[in-house]
Amino acid sequence: MVLKATNQVIGGISLGVTDRERGEGAFSYLFSRTVWGQGYATEALRALVRFGFEQLALTRLADGCDVQNVASARVMEKCGFRCISEQDGERIYALTVEAWRESV
Repeated sequence: MVLKATNQVIGGISLGVTDRERGEGAFSYLFSRTVWGQGYATEALRALVRFGFEQLALTRLADGCDVQNVASARVMEKCGFRCISEQDGERIYALTVEAWRESV
């Protein structure tokens, strides 16, 4: 991810298909601390979710974060993800295409 105005690299986001038959994918993102709290992660994740569900025809997306990473959890929650489990200091969040369609 690059800021248009300055051409500065601020982070990245990725999506991988984890189970093609079941239509499941996983994602990850990482942003420079200098841009935390400015909405870039939320904007990027919303675009990735749309791409995964509309272009790749996935039915479920998931990711995890450390239980202490409140900011990352909040990004996922703002994008419609819900915590489905917590184990060994990690929370797993998931979003189905049906839940996403209801929210858009």
